[in-house]
Formats: sequence, structure tokens, C-alpha cells
Amino acid sequence: MNDDSTQTASAREREDPLIQVLYSLADRIDNGGDITPAVTVIGDIGRMLAVSPERQVRYAQAAVAAVRETIERLPGSQHSAVDWLGSSDATAYFAGALWAANEIQAAYLEARQPVPVSDCVM
Repeated sequence: MNDDSTQTASAREREDPLIQVLYSLADRIDNGGDITPAVTVIGDIGRMLAVSPERQVRYAQAAVAAVRETIERLPGSQHSAVDWLGSSDATAYFAGALWAANEIQAAYLEARQPVPVSDCVM
């Protein structure tokens, strides 16, 4: 693949709606905005893992890391999972992490389920 096609593919992948939402969440966190859209992002990540090309998944991984780093910069924030789990918010942090892991797994498995031929409309 030449540099032009690589750049074009990279630009398209960064324009993915999920990746844009992740970066938008990072901006909202930085500015104290509403982050309730984060709830739907978790399932979207699971579906992306199941059906998207590796390059797109890597861009999404970078976007997730950017959101996490934004949160880590907030005043009073812990800087690692170990720090969070040692804090007074440990139970809430762990519950959130387990919820997210479960949602990602469920969305991944659902996206990978083959559709029975009888369910296909012809």
C-alpha cells in the first residue's frame, strides 16, 4: 500500500463514528460536560472488536486510551487501576469495570453470532 492510500485509509478510520464519539467524550470530560453517551460506547466497542478490521480497532484503542488519560488528568483522579482499587471509590470503580467488560463481551458475542438462514429475508 502506498503512502497516499495509507493516509486515505487512516483518515477514513479516524472518521469512524465510534472513534469520533470517544474523542468527543474526552473533550466533554476536559470541559466538565455530560458524558452519559459513554454508556452506549461500551457495546459499540464490543461490536467493533467482532466485525472491524484490525487497523480500525487500533484507532479505537487509541481513542479509548485518550479518554482514559483525560480522566486521569482530572483533579483528584487516581492514575492507575491499582490506585482506584485502593481508594474509597474502589467498589464503584470495580463494578464499573466489570459492567464494561460484560457489555463488551456480550456485544462481541452477539455481533459474531451467525444469522440462521431461516431468519434471512429474501
